[in-house]
Amino acid sequence: MAGYILKRILRSICSIVIVVLIIMLLVFKLIDRNFIFIKDPMYTRLSGNAKDKFKYDHWEDYGYIEVEYYGEWLSSKLEEENKEEDFDNYYYLNPEKSGKDKRLNLNNDYYEAFKEQYESQGYTISEFNQDKNKAEIKFVAAHKDRSIFLRLWEFFRDLVVIDTTNYIQISDEYIESHVTTDPETGVQTTTSSWLEQKSDGTWDIPRYIKFDYDVMSNTWCIKGSGTKHRYLLYFDDQFPFIHQNFVTLNFGYMYSSGEDFFSHFIKYQGASNESTMKTTTLPATYIDPETGETKHVQVTNNNNYHTYTFSEVTSEETIAEIGDYYASSGVLYSNGLSMVGYSFVIGIIATILEFLIGVPLGMLIALKKDSIWDKIGNLYIIFIMAVPSLAYIYIFATLGQSIFKLPTKWMPLGGAAQIPYFILPIVSLALPAVAGLMKWTRRYVIDQMTSDYVKFARSQGYSEGEIVRKFVLKNAIIPIAQSIPGSILGSLVGAIITERVYGVPGMGKLLTNAIDNYDNGVIVGISFFYALLSVISMILGDVLMAKMDPRISFSGGGRK
Repeated sequence: MAGYILKRILRSICSIVIVVLIIMLLVFKLIDRNFIFIKDPMYTRLSGNAKDKFKYDHWEDYGYIEVEYYGEWLSSKLEEENKEEDFDNYYYLNPEKSGKDKRLNLNNDYYEAFKEQYESQGYTISEFNQDKNKAEIKFVAAHKDRSIFLRLWEFFRDLVVIDTTNYIQISDEYIESHVTTDPETGVQTTTSSWLEQKSDGTWDIPRYIKFDYDVMSNTWCIKGSGTKHRYLLYFDDQFPFIHQNFVTLNFGYMYSSGEDFFSHFIKYQGASNESTMKTTTLPATYIDPETGETKHVQVTNNNNYHTYTFSEVTSEETIAEIGDYYASSGVLYSNGLSMVGYSFVIGIIATILEFLIGVPLGMLIALKKDSIWDKIGNLYIIFIMAVPSLAYIYIFATLGQSIFKLPTKWMPLGGAAQIPYFILPIVSLALPAVAGLMKWTRRYVIDQMTSDYVKFARSQGYSEGEIVRKFVLKNAIIPIAQSIPGSILGSLVGAIITERVYGVPGMGKLLTNAIDNYDNGVIVGISFFYALLSVISMILGDVLMAKMDPRISFSGGGRK
């Protein structure tokens, strides 16, 4: 079994890599890259050089190209040679002119060096010349297409992120602005309570990971300093009650929302629940910089959300209050669930109902083969198979609204999650799945009822009920059990059509929205997520089937 699992895992990894590679080829090579600007209002308002610059910047952000601008390259070169003040003389043909008459100076050694450097690396040099009546300044860009295989490597390289104490790097400028030296004694002091002097005389922030009682969150937790997250392991009254930030996943960047994809679908939605905010008085004091008064430190803190992210604030208020530059991420527990939370709740309840209803009904129509019950059951199965899914979802919605007065559109995101809104989406997912499970259960039970061991059991005097309970059900359920892990994990990805019809703010809309907005990072990330869940469910299904039936062996050696 262990050898089989290892081989399946290795093959699954190869399959996932191939899937991601194919998706990248589709979205980055076979689809026109200009499509990303179709719904960009800024792009349509720009013209001339500004539009070209905007286009190249976004192609670089989306990962299509690598680009270097001559102006930025020249500025860096002159800074290295301590000639920053001569930038205009080298960059502009006539520095004294302004506006549309200002032109680049491309007849100097620096420009030739720029071209030689990037052309030798396979870049294409593009000079953007604009008509004087329309232009401001022309510019030069060195660019080349990024390799798909480089993108693939970077995707998997950055997939798992481990938080360490070296995440935050304090700049020399920050230290210089907060550390003063006494000219007479040479003793150094700091105005920042976050900085501390090391044994070698250098200054740095405290770097540690420790288990400690936190007065701000009023609980025991694992805290970090120098890490991206202030709280690496913490407890609260929100499911699953234990939370960690040691390891996070990076599925890619969402250009439509400006955040990473994984954080987007696990964050809570809806209006903030202000009842989760509490004011904590810390056992510390500080001097008010305006009044000079000594004050007790009071921090408004969300005790249910313990993740703090580093924020380089311009004011000393944060450091005066909480002792460092970890600022609250601003995410509060809302009245709603996350996208994956909505999809999982609806999906897992529908899955439970599917097996609780589908298996018994499938057995019933199998044991009463050719009876009226069998005919009714087969009629329902044929109806679900023949009618398009969108049609019967609307049928269920219409019946639910007209007979039971159930809502057919999801509640506003600002409202608390209410049970009536979940009913129709769950029913619309469960009832069609029940039909499929009834069909396969009926087939497996009928197959088992005609087996030789059933005939032998009858000859031994077993009743039909005993035969079904002791033999038939046990064997018929084995192939059905293989689909259980897939059904459970499939609840995480959401149901595209059902969630669209009822307006559920779940995972089902992510892929369609990404395709509609040409958000390539999300398309790649969610395709990887789907592929990962698929291979995991198949492996778990095989393992579960083998555990239920000892006759199944994955060793490959056969019986002896």
